[in-house]
Amino acid sequence: MLARILRFIIDLARRICNKEQKPSFNKAVIIHKPAVCIPPQKKAPLQKRADTPPAIKPATIKGSVHRIRDLAPCSRWFLCIDEVGSCFCGPNADGGIVGVLVPGSSQLRYLPPEFHAADESFPHCAELLNELLKTPCGIIGIRTKTAFPSGMTSFSSEWICSVKKCIHEVLRQMPLNGKTKLSILIEQRGEYDIKYNTRYILEEIRTQFSLAMPNKARRIQITMLTFSQKGSLWLGWADLTAHFWSRSANRTKKNYLAQTGLVGRCLLENVHHLQNVHNI
Repeated sequence: MLARILRFIIDLARRICNKEQKPSFNKAVIIHKPAVCIPPQKKAPLQKRADTPPAIKPATIKGSVHRIRDLAPCSRWFLCIDEVGSCFCGPNADGGIVGVLVPGSSQLRYLPPEFHAADESFPHCAELLNELLKTPCGIIGIRTKTAFPSGMTSFSSEWICSVKKCIHEVLRQMPLNGKTKLSILIEQRGEYDIKYNTRYILEEIRTQFSLAMPNKARRIQITMLTFSQKGSLWLGWADLTAHFWSRSANRTKKNYLAQTGLVGRCLLENVHHLQNVHNI
């Protein structure tokens, strides 16, 4: 009997000892972090948001590169014409015509049909003008007051008379080396009737040019003269140039255009500029 009591006491003691050695799941276990010193990260300085786009410099040119008479001869040309301004008659006339003369072998891309420079940002237009300036092509602009210093004689056709004057100047300056073909694309003016007899206009241009420069007229064949909507072929580039040359252009655009060297050499502001081109 005594032996059983002793064995019971020994077994009870063993159970108590084993219970103390088991981990308790009711107690929180504290894990100590290693004593490693991590330096605090430096915060990056806040970048100020640019309120104005970075300055875009125009392509460096000599000016005469895009003067039509200084271009290399080509057997085929495309003349794209757009207007600048809105009034082509009277003492307050601000109108003018801009033409971009593209050689048939040019890699100059077409701008999207919906392109209109007046709806685009200045940085985008400046980049496009740089692209044009880096491309071998002719640029010409002539104010109505420059083309007709004594005033227009017909109030109903002042715009088309300015267009014909621009075409005549292109024909006069165009470089030749044998037979040359010219296609003319004119942006449609809102109030101008596109059903007007373009063949009559073409014949009038040919006749006037033949009388002025008969030898040169025999070597130039005008294969097409048509009016088209904005965005056809290279018309977007004429619209872009006219946008910078507009009287209503802001100071930033005017200063940018002044740096290109086009004004006075290609874009003729006054009769003096026109005379200089003729006397070269």
